Amino acid sequence: MVRLRKRLVMKRMVFLLPALFLVACGGGGGSSSQSSNGTPAFNNPPQPGTDITVSLPENVIAGPLNLTAPTDSDGDTMTLVVTAIPTSGRLRKGDGQSVSVGYNIGINSNIFGPTGLNFTPDTDTNDNNSSFGYFSYSVSDGKVTVTRTISISINPTTGNCSLSVNSGPFTSTWPGLDWESSDPESLGMCPDEINQAMEYAFKEGNYTGAVLVIKNGYIVSEKYADNKMPTDLVTSWSVAKSFTSSLIGIALDDGFISNIDQPVSDFITSWKTTDKESITLKQLMTVRTALNLLDGSDLYNAPDQLKISLERELIGQPGEKLYDYSNSDVMLAGEVIRAATGKNAGAYLEEKIESIIRSSSEWWSDSLGNILSYCCLDTTPRNFARFGLLFSRNGEWDGINVISSGWVNESTSPAISGEYGFYWWPAGNNGFTALGIQGQIVAIYPEVDLVILRFSSYTRMGDGSTIRNDSNYLRSNDFIIILSLVSSPDSMA
Repeated sequence: MVRLRKRLVMKRMVFLLPALFLVACGGGGGSSSQSSNGTPAFNNPPQPGTDITVSLPENVIAGPLNLTAPTDSDGDTMTLVVTAIPTSGRLRKGDGQSVSVGYNIGINSNIFGPTGLNFTPDTDTNDNNSSFGYFSYSVSDGKVTVTRTISISINPTTGNCSLSVNSGPFTSTWPGLDWESSDPESLGMCPDEINQAMEYAFKEGNYTGAVLVIKNGYIVSEKYADNKMPTDLVTSWSVAKSFTSSLIGIALDDGFISNIDQPVSDFITSWKTTDKESITLKQLMTVRTALNLLDGSDLYNAPDQLKISLERELIGQPGEKLYDYSNSDVMLAGEVIRAATGKNAGAYLEEKIESIIRSSSEWWSDSLGNILSYCCLDTTPRNFARFGLLFSRNGEWDGINVISSGWVNESTSPAISGEYGFYWWPAGNNGFTALGIQGQIVAIYPEVDLVILRFSSYTRMGDGSTIRNDSNYLRSNDFIIILSLVSSPDSMA
């Protein structure tokens, strides 16, 4: 059966979530530079007067808009502020509130999460009016301030597709050693919008290395930068956090961890009889340890990243949410995996997941051999797609229960409910996303068995090993704008 004149891009389809990253955070490094006059300069600083314009069609949810303050080589405190400018039309925040004058977001930490700047049109989606939102943001180290404007518009759409699109039922498959491919329209997806998103993703200056769309286990769209191939490695940055989350779940399934409320001190015994003794694994995985925040270059450049993560002081009451994001907490989750199972995160991943889904990867470590469980997992885009498909199918792989459905549901529930937790991000429309700095994305929509992946250009610097030190590091583009569309058709085929 075929339906015409319908927007049949799947209703939970993400293309490169609207995000703006200024410098490394959320599992990465990056170095600040000095300008010619000696004043601290930003990494590839945005130039004043070069504004960002994003145009979205009706029935689209766009989010998140992530802004991060750069690392400053002089140690100055970096601040980043986003301010709303008067709006016209019916552009609204994702919580349904109109964007109003003076809506201020002050950011002194190193990530602004995806729940605060999600935009949707109002309930009247069939009118012919456009909605607009204007924002400015500034980044300052106290000496230099950079300001830019972001404008977002929502425009009416006609809802046409240039091709006949199948309305189903659709077949599904499991990838073997290789993947099968299928035309988007044969699986109920309009190729027009896929092509539009691909064109934007690979636009000059967006630094995209690879984009894949997986529907029902088939590759329906795949594209690489001119200098890249499907066999080339990409890096995860903080997408690795979601892998760490999955390993905690498997350790629970295997009985190495009793329950999610077990004290972390059962595994990190140096915390016994200290004020950290009561911190639970659930608090560790939901950014509620109340340990001193340690991120950025202080963590990434340390020779022993585990030690400095362990030795942080308690600055609040365990269970309090003092900040939204912590790399060093996820570093400790990796140590829980090692202490509980006797295997580091890389070895446990290979044994419990990769050997079954026919994947392989290389996980970076610090100079002392501690796996960087908060970041820096290298593999091919198609291997990342296998991990996404595993979660799209509730932890099952071709008849084998790799991860219990209970853990898949528990660990992704906060993201589906719109908040970050258990190392998964919200994606809207009952999806969830593994996100990494500079636009690494694995977006998963189980209800329609859809996985969208995007990775930036990537180079491994140094001697080629995955031991993080002064010579060896991951290099991606420092400044990137990524557009993604979540489309909702009138009804599903």
